[in-house]
Amino acid sequence: MCIAAAAAIPFACGGSGASPSVPRDASDDNLSTPRHFEAGYDEEAAAIDAPDEYVAQAAHCTRDGDAGAPEPFDAGADALPDVIALPQVVDFGGATMATPTLVSVTFPGDTLADPLDDFVASVGCTSYWRTVGADYGVGDAVASTPVRLSEAAPANTDDTAIRAWLAGKIDAGDPQFPRPVADTIYVLWYPDGTVITAQGQTSCQAFLGYHQGGQLTDGTPFS
Repeated sequence: MCIAAAAAIPFACGGSGASPSVPRDASDDNLSTPRHFEAGYDEEAAAIDAPDEYVAQAAHCTRDGDAGAPEPFDAGADALPDVIALPQVVDFGGATMATPTLVSVTFPGDTLADPLDDFVASVGCTSYWRTVGADYGVGDAVASTPVRLSEAAPANTDDTAIRAWLAGKIDAGDPQFPRPVADTIYVLWYPDGTVITAQGQTSCQAFLGYHQGGQLTDGTPFS
């Protein structure tokens, strides 16, 4: 299965069978490239099981009405003058999605739709999520009602077309697609048969997932 993930539409590759051996994408190491393509993995790395808490949990995440995001941690030399500065994700000036709401979107016939929706609704309050996000000021993520599409997934599409398609759904007032608020992230799960291209690269070969963002006709940003 291929996920497309923007900055976050998430889009990724998975499915049954052996894991593909894919090259690492050069944009992972290029700090001037805003979009991040998830690095590939080899068969040995793919064989390592994820921790139990990384997979879908029985309880879905909830958020208290007054819940806030954690204060970001500054690991720079000024904050820690007596130690070597720790590596940090580079901030290019974009907004931090501090209290994310995830919208899982699947296409018809996806046999993994239930576990994928469950994962999206459950991962945002695991210790994994809190470990990778809290230092950047990202709090727990919750999920809204998942979207189960009736239209077939395209055989081939690209990054620009995906953003235009999603913007068109929201702009048209499609009742399945909630209008984005500041921290809404639409998570798109494409099936095995769909080939996605982005920056001249091909999904499930050069990258297993990516994130991107766009704007609605009134200028509202979405991820």
